[in-house]
Amino acid sequence: SGANQSASPKDRARIVLALLLWSAPTIVSLDWIAEELHISKGSARRDLRSCEKWLEERGLAVVRRSGLGVSVVGSERRLRQVMVQLFVESVPQEVFDGIQNNKPEADYLVQVRVPAGIRGLISGLPLAVCRDLVSAIHFNIRGMPENSETVLGLYLAVTSARIGLGYSIDLDVGQQRSLIDHPVSDTARSICEGLSDGTGVDMGEEEVAGVTEYLLGIDALGLVDKRLDLSFDQVVLESLLRIAADRLHPLLLDDAELRLGLSNHLERLEVRLKYGLPVHNPLLAEVVERYPEVHEVAMAMASALSAQMDLAIVEDEVGFMTMYLLGALGRARQGPRKKALVVCPSGMATVWVLVARLQVEFPELELVQVLSLDDLRTDTRDTEFDLIISTVAIDGQDSPTFVVSPLLTATNVKQLARFI
Repeated sequence: SGANQSASPKDRARIVLALLLWSAPTIVSLDWIAEELHISKGSARRDLRSCEKWLEERGLAVVRRSGLGVSVVGSERRLRQVMVQLFVESVPQEVFDGIQNNKPEADYLVQVRVPAGIRGLISGLPLAVCRDLVSAIHFNIRGMPENSETVLGLYLAVTSARIGLGYSIDLDVGQQRSLIDHPVSDTARSICEGLSDGTGVDMGEEEVAGVTEYLLGIDALGLVDKRLDLSFDQVVLESLLRIAADRLHPLLLDDAELRLGLSNHLERLEVRLKYGLPVHNPLLAEVVERYPEVHEVAMAMASALSAQMDLAIVEDEVGFMTMYLLGALGRARQGPRKKALVVCPSGMATVWVLVARLQVEFPELELVQVLSLDDLRTDTRDTEFDLIISTVAIDGQDSPTFVVSPLLTATNVKQLARFI
């Protein structure tokens, strides 16, 4: 805490990002964010919007939970990587040097050079322990990019802290086995054993695989063919989505889940191609047999990707792309979900009975917000919704409004069903 309205918008955004990422995947309320930054709820909402694009560009999504708050959704691997990137962008190199080398001025540097809401997180990381581990393997490192030792030490520190919070990395069995079999895993295992001894956290096989992947990702051991420089940027992703939208369904171009899933998969594909790691899709034969048209589109996407990289895409990868497309097609055929605002008198606890009933009767309805009457006119300016469902009569609203019982009677259900 300690952040306030005197902080620059850029620093405020970084603090909000840190709060969201460190809490992920736990839901956090807008009230809590506002309280932590000592700002108004409206300012917190604006800061949150400014963070969404940054997170989406890095493969994470902000999901709003009706009446509860927001959460950042993505794989644990991606969360850790994005945390590292945020810290590198927010904290000057001299501060990392001071903390990692236990310099006397380290505490002072943290106080004057680090945004208030990030200080506690940085100070609580075992950076010195991790720097020692990285330094111990220095004789194996050649051609390391500038600041890679800092980045690797920071990744290990974040990994240790996240494991301490109960979050472990998520890898499928085939990917984990491929990484463990890679020669770099010996160095990763040594690092994990040292991290376990130094911090007391339990580093299982999945974490050894995760550190192996990270070492490969920063080219730490100089084992990478430098001629192979893959780049799955947004332009490449956009071109693949365009193929899917043109040939299957136009809504696929704007499907956030498809975009996120493909983005994450392409990053894993990059690692596999770059280091010759095998991949196996146990559902390939079934997917090809049952969904030939969708598989054909996935093959077209793979062909475009192959031309972009000048590398062959194996059939198992095409099978995975087909599976992502199938999920997106199912969502597209349901049609766009209508968004509803739920309104109740201030302090009416039974509104949650209504919310539960709505979720059961209308799973296709997105409940974007639950508000009291007092907050209705002040808190909906930035909220998009198609209808209002209220337990009391409301005047002066442009959107269709339905007055219902908190228990949602059969008559209420019929009225809503006709509109939805």
